Amino acid sequence: MRLADDGIWFTWGEPLSNTLAAFDPSKGVPDLAPLNDGPRREVTIKLSFDGANAHPRLEPYGRLATHVSYLLG
Repeated sequence: MRLADDGIWFTWGEPLSNTLAAFDPSKGVPDLAPLNDGPRREVTIKLSFDGANAHPRLEPYGRLATHVSYLLG
């Protein structure tokens, strides 16, 4: 899914059949980079609304007074 000024774009496709084929247990960490599986079927759909604001702003709705901070490290 991708948000754009002119609408929302959805893309669905066939899963890559050999995405995990490069996994080698002796290395410990799998290489999840998809291998070239050749062409696959895919569809992209654009959802837009007639008369919608061409430059919308995202604004929080129902914002809570609570503020949470945390440190990762």
